[in-house]
Amino acid sequence: MRPGRSKALAWLIAALVFVGLAILLGVCYSKRRVDLRLWVGKWELVSLRGERLAQGPAVTLRFYSHKFVGWTTCNKYGAPLNSLRNGAADWERSVYTTDMLCLRPELAAQEKAYLEALDSVVAYKVGLSRLELVDRSGETVLVYRRRWIPRLLD
Repeated sequence: MRPGRSKALAWLIAALVFVGLAILLGVCYSKRRVDLRLWVGKWELVSLRGERLAQGPAVTLRFYSHKFVGWTTCNKYGAPLNSLRNGAADWERSVYTTDMLCLRPELAAQEKAYLEALDSVVAYKVGLSRLELVDRSGETVLVYRRRWIPRLLD
Protein backbone atom coordinates (compact mmCIF):
# COMPACT_ATOMS: atom_id res chain seq x y z
CA MET A 1 0.00 0.00 0.00
CA ARG A 2 1.31 3.44 -0.88
CA PRO A 3 2.14 5.86 1.98
CA GLY A 4 -0.51 8.38 0.84
CA ARG A 5 -3.23 5.72 0.85
CA SER A 6 -2.27 4.39 4.27
CA LYS A 7 -2.40 7.89 5.72
CA ALA A 8 -5.83 8.52 4.15
CA LEU A 9 -7.04 5.17 5.46
CA ALA A 10 -5.77 6.04 8.96
CA TRP A 11 -7.69 9.36 8.88
CA LEU A 12 -10.83 7.59 7.67
CA ILE A 13 -10.57 5.04 10.48
CA ALA A 14 -9.99 7.85 13.02
CA ALA A 15 -13.08 9.70 11.74
CA LEU A 16 -15.18 6.54 11.98
CA VAL A 17 -13.93 5.93 15.52
CA PHE A 18 -14.95 9.48 16.50
CA VAL A 19 -18.39 9.02 14.94
CA GLY A 20 -18.74 5.68 16.74
CA LEU A 21 -17.77 7.25 20.06
CA ALA A 22 -20.27 10.07 19.51
CA ILE A 23 -23.03 7.54 18.85
CA LEU A 24 -22.01 5.51 21.89
CA LEU A 25 -22.12 8.64 24.05
CA GLY A 26 -25.57 9.36 22.67
CA VAL A 27 -26.81 5.98 23.85
CA CYS A 28 -25.34 6.66 27.29
CA TYR A 29 -26.83 10.15 27.63
CA SER A 30 -30.47 9.96 26.56
CA LYS A 31 -31.29 13.49 27.77
CA ARG A 32 -28.88 15.15 25.39
CA ARG A 33 -29.87 18.48 23.88
CA VAL A 34 -27.78 18.21 20.73
CA ASP A 35 -27.80 15.55 18.02
CA LEU A 36 -24.40 13.95 18.51
CA ARG A 37 -23.86 13.64 14.76
CA LEU A 38 -23.26 17.40 14.87
CA TRP A 39 -20.46 17.24 17.45
CA VAL A 40 -17.79 15.54 15.37
CA GLY A 41 -15.56 17.95 13.49
CA LYS A 42 -16.07 21.58 12.63
CA TRP A 43 -18.67 22.81 10.13
CA GLU A 44 -17.63 25.29 7.41
CA LEU A 45 -20.22 27.32 5.52
CA VAL A 46 -20.34 26.65 1.77
CA SER A 47 -23.60 28.35 0.82
CA LEU A 48 -25.68 31.23 2.22
CA ARG A 49 -29.23 31.28 0.81
CA GLY A 50 -27.92 29.51 -2.30
CA GLU A 51 -25.30 32.20 -2.99
CA ARG A 52 -21.54 31.87 -3.17
CA LEU A 53 -19.53 33.27 -0.28
CA ALA A 54 -17.19 36.25 -0.37
CA GLN A 55 -13.50 35.35 -0.44
CA GLY A 56 -12.09 35.43 3.05
CA PRO A 57 -11.59 33.29 6.13
CA ALA A 58 -14.05 30.43 6.56
CA VAL A 59 -17.37 30.95 8.34
CA THR A 60 -17.47 28.15 10.90
CA LEU A 61 -19.89 26.49 13.29
CA ARG A 62 -19.18 24.15 16.19
CA PHE A 63 -21.68 22.38 18.45
CA TYR A 64 -21.35 21.53 22.12
CA SER A 65 -23.79 19.97 24.59
CA HIS A 66 -25.42 23.26 25.53
CA LYS A 67 -24.33 25.85 22.94
CA PHE A 68 -23.00 26.51 19.48
CA VAL A 69 -20.14 28.85 18.57
CA GLY A 70 -18.21 29.87 15.50
CA TRP A 71 -16.62 32.57 13.35
CA THR A 72 -18.53 34.82 10.96
CA THR A 73 -15.25 35.71 9.21
CA CYS A 74 -14.83 38.93 11.23
CA ASN A 75 -16.36 38.05 14.61
CA LYS A 76 -16.95 35.20 17.01
CA TYR A 77 -20.59 34.30 17.61
CA GLY A 78 -22.64 31.81 19.58
CA ALA A 79 -25.85 31.09 21.43
CA PRO A 80 -27.18 28.77 24.13
CA LEU A 81 -29.05 25.73 22.81
CA ASN A 82 -32.38 24.52 24.11
CA SER A 83 -32.51 21.55 21.74
CA LEU A 84 -31.10 20.48 18.41
CA ARG A 85 -32.48 16.97 17.93
CA ASN A 86 -34.66 14.95 15.60
CA GLY A 87 -34.36 17.58 12.88
CA ALA A 88 -35.73 20.44 15.01
CA ALA A 89 -33.58 23.44 15.95
CA ASP A 90 -34.43 25.44 19.06
CA TRP A 91 -32.03 27.96 20.56
CA GLU A 92 -31.99 31.39 22.13
CA ARG A 93 -32.61 33.84 19.31
CA SER A 94 -30.17 36.29 20.83
CA VAL A 95 -27.02 35.14 19.05
CA TYR A 96 -24.13 36.98 20.65
CA THR A 97 -21.21 38.29 18.62
CA THR A 98 -18.00 40.10 19.31
CA ASP A 99 -17.79 43.62 17.93
CA MET A 100 -14.78 43.60 15.63
CA LEU A 101 -14.84 45.74 12.51
CA CYS A 102 -14.96 44.00 9.11
CA LEU A 103 -12.54 45.94 6.92
CA ARG A 104 -14.03 44.63 3.68
CA PRO A 105 -17.62 45.73 2.98
CA GLU A 106 -18.52 42.43 1.29
CA LEU A 107 -17.51 40.51 4.43
CA ALA A 108 -19.55 42.86 6.63
CA ALA A 109 -22.61 42.36 4.38
CA GLN A 110 -22.07 38.58 4.38
CA GLU A 111 -21.77 38.55 8.17
CA LYS A 112 -25.05 40.46 8.54
CA ALA A 113 -26.83 38.15 6.07
CA TYR A 114 -25.39 35.08 7.83
CA LEU A 115 -26.60 36.15 11.28
CA GLU A 116 -30.06 36.96 9.87
CA ALA A 117 -30.24 33.56 8.17
CA LEU A 118 -29.08 31.84 11.36
CA ASP A 119 -31.82 33.64 13.29
CA SER A 120 -34.47 32.23 10.90
CA VAL A 121 -33.47 28.56 11.32
CA VAL A 122 -36.04 26.14 12.77
CA ALA A 123 -34.84 22.77 11.44
CA TYR A 124 -31.77 20.92 10.22
CA LYS A 125 -30.75 17.99 8.03
CA VAL A 126 -27.44 16.31 8.73
CA GLY A 127 -25.43 13.78 6.75
CA LEU A 128 -21.94 12.39 7.07
CA SER A 129 -20.28 15.51 5.66
CA ARG A 130 -23.15 17.95 5.00
CA LEU A 131 -25.37 20.04 7.27
CA GLU A 132 -28.34 22.05 6.03
CA LEU A 133 -30.14 24.58 8.22
CA VAL A 134 -33.73 25.24 7.17
CA ASP A 135 -36.09 28.18 7.85
CA ARG A 136 -39.87 28.17 8.56
CA SER A 137 -40.78 28.16 4.87
CA GLY A 138 -38.74 24.97 4.35
CA GLU A 139 -36.00 26.76 2.42
CA THR A 140 -32.42 25.65 3.06
CA VAL A 141 -30.74 28.89 4.09
CA LEU A 142 -27.31 27.65 5.22
CA VAL A 143 -25.26 24.72 3.93
CA TYR A 144 -22.07 23.54 5.66
CA ARG A 145 -19.49 20.85 5.03
CA ARG A 146 -17.81 18.98 7.84
CA ARG A 147 -14.09 19.39 8.42
CA TRP A 148 -12.94 16.16 10.03
CA ILE A 149 -10.65 17.40 12.78
CA PRO A 150 -10.36 15.75 16.17
CA ARG A 151 -11.36 18.28 18.86
CA LEU A 152 -8.01 17.92 20.62
CA LEU A 153 -6.14 19.09 17.51
CA ASP A 154 -8.42 22.06 16.76
